[in-house]
Amino acid sequence: FFFFFFFFQAEDGIRDFCLSRGLGDVYKRQEYYRGVLTALREAGIEPYVNLYHNDMPAVLFVEGNGRMDPEFPMHFRYYADVCFQYFGELVKYWFTFDEPWCQSAQGLYEAHERNTKPYMIGYQMILAHAEAVDVYRQKYEEQQGKIGINLNIEMFWPNNTASAADKEAARRNLMFQVGWFWNPIMTGDYPEVMKSIVKTRLPAFSDEQKKKVKGSADFLALNHYFSWVTSDGYNRSVNTYNADVNATNGRKPEWKRSNIGFSIVPEGMYDALKFVHETWMKDSSIPIFITENGVSIEEKEREKGLNDTERVDFMASYMRGIEKAISEGIKVTKYFAWSLMDNFEWGKGFTGKFGLIRVEFDNNYKRIPKSSLRWYSQLIKDSEL
Repeated sequence: FFFFFFFFQAEDGIRDFCLSRGLGDVYKRQEYYRGVLTALREAGIEPYVNLYHNDMPAVLFVEGNGRMDPEFPMHFRYYADVCFQYFGELVKYWFTFDEPWCQSAQGLYEAHERNTKPYMIGYQMILAHAEAVDVYRQKYEEQQGKIGINLNIEMFWPNNTASAADKEAARRNLMFQVGWFWNPIMTGDYPEVMKSIVKTRLPAFSDEQKKKVKGSADFLALNHYFSWVTSDGYNRSVNTYNADVNATNGRKPEWKRSNIGFSIVPEGMYDALKFVHETWMKDSSIPIFITENGVSIEEKEREKGLNDTERVDFMASYMRGIEKAISEGIKVTKYFAWSLMDNFEWGKGFTGKFGLIRVEFDNNYKRIPKSSLRWYSQLIKDSEL
């Protein structure tokens, strides 16, 4: 039950390496993973470990109710405790969950569950996150590490910039996405707009839970790929999470798209960071990490795949948005490119090519550096960013 993804940030080459792992028989596998982490450190690579990346062990569904199980937060606490115990002296940066919004809002639900179950799963994941942070801070302070959470953020702009309703719909989208999980960590409770719309379908935090959730992050990790224009109103009559958000999202015709349909809008990076900063971080010392950012391009032909100038252009333009944010005092301290190598991209399978290293799956998994890898490595060596 282990799933891996790799991306990196570096100061003078490949220096940071991110590893996602799920619950499994860590008692049998601990030496293997200690070996991996030790090898990374010996090579001068800082490992960043993600505890959960959508890889729930089947036993928790068979013998329980998965993330809906009331015991899930404590299961996660125990699992995190084991990881901290075995690997904590080798790992100084931990992420509890990767993109809990995707795992909550985009789940496959029965019709009668679509406006309730997403919120229950989100609630459970927030509590599980807080439990992992709590046990880390209580028992492993001497490891001197940091712990946070990865949240995906898309940028939403009003389709009609003169429409107050569209402006509110854009903000509502952001609060229902990143605010759903970050607002409790910063304030102890959900965003007011969620509470006012979802009402009793939104599981309430007890006073004790609010106390444990609030402040449960040493950093905010954001994954950003694409953006939308949004209009107020949702044209489906079925009661769903999307009906609660009550917004219809689209793309401007002039926007470029990747080969898997992601809109390429560099200004989305800066505006997303600015929204997060102004909403939650103005008076906070918590840093922001960009833990996923990249583009998939068509690479059927080897020569085109290796000379991936489109990816270089994408990364450079999105990084300019980060540079602008930093110049305005927004505390972005780390950037990770998605991804080190071509891999299995969820519903897109092997058609999504995000890697800085080409993997030829039909040629014994041969790995060949692309132009983007050389460009990025040189950028890191030459730049403060």
